[in-house]
Amino acid sequence: GNQTVTVTLPEWKTPATFAITVIEKTVTGVSMNTLPGKTEYIAGQDMSLDVTGGKLSIVYDNGNSEIVNLTADMCSTVDLTTLGVQTVKVTYAEKETSFNISVKKALKTIEWNTEPTKTTYKQGSAFAADGAINAIYTDGSNALAIPVTVEMCSGYQMEKAGKQVVVVTYTQKAEDTIVAGNKSLSYTIAIDGITLKTTPQKLEYKMGEALNPAGLSVVFYDSTKDAEATIVWESTLLKVSGYDANKEGTQKITVIYTDHNTKEEYQLKDAFEVTVVKQIPVNNDKNKKDGKNNSSNPSTGTAAGSAAVIAALF
Repeated sequence: GNQTVTVTLPEWKTPATFAITVIEKTVTGVSMNTLPGKTEYIAGQDMSLDVTGGKLSIVYDNGNSEIVNLTADMCSTVDLTTLGVQTVKVTYAEKETSFNISVKKALKTIEWNTEPTKTTYKQGSAFAADGAINAIYTDGSNALAIPVTVEMCSGYQMEKAGKQVVVVTYTQKAEDTIVAGNKSLSYTIAIDGITLKTTPQKLEYKMGEALNPAGLSVVFYDSTKDAEATIVWESTLLKVSGYDANKEGTQKITVIYTDHNTKEEYQLKDAFEVTVVKQIPVNNDKNKKDGKNNSSNPSTGTAAGSAAVIAALF
């Protein structure tokens, strides 16, 4: 605006004045200095534009420049429900610039389309993937009847008898309009078989010695009754395999149970370990001495001693 400037000097009796007009500086250019920290949005999850961290470079007609924070009211309206790349227009002092954001969907949850029908197994058998799932996304879309595969399943141990929880995980790979992620659900299976309850009392043997499983017991799980029963070695329903009396070292023993009703066999591999050691030769002549002294001792096995023993027999 208009302003009056007064100039006073010591030798002047009267100050001099003159009028000036100050013209406001004008913005001549706007550009993005720093993009906002968030430029990727999830449809159905993010509801508004977040410009935190964004900065503009402002250039004026007087040659000066400055950096200002980006605010939401500088930005055009965007539709965060429409997937794909969108351009956000930024207006500052009637000058414009822009930046891009991407709107994608994410995996929200999974649910059963068809629940698994194979839920009972025999110990040691192969797991069979079963059923199908639906994948639900944050934008309300879905993928239906995705078959469950073995690779999607975890948490089970086919050598372990009893009830177990199978975790089914669906992994969504990253795509142009979908972010990577995974979701899980689970179901229960039952595995008929045996679990070690007590090991045999004797676990160390000398080479050549027969295995003695006395004290061995297992717990048998029957899915048809959802019940457990303890089976002891003395019942004659148990067998063992994997023992070699002539092999030194640690050996892993397999226990085999035969169901007296169904005649079905169940094996528990590596149920327990036994150790086989070499027999140490016993020296019955603990007082063995040199040949000279042995001549007076008939029990030493020397020639003189042998003669004495023979003489005694007659």
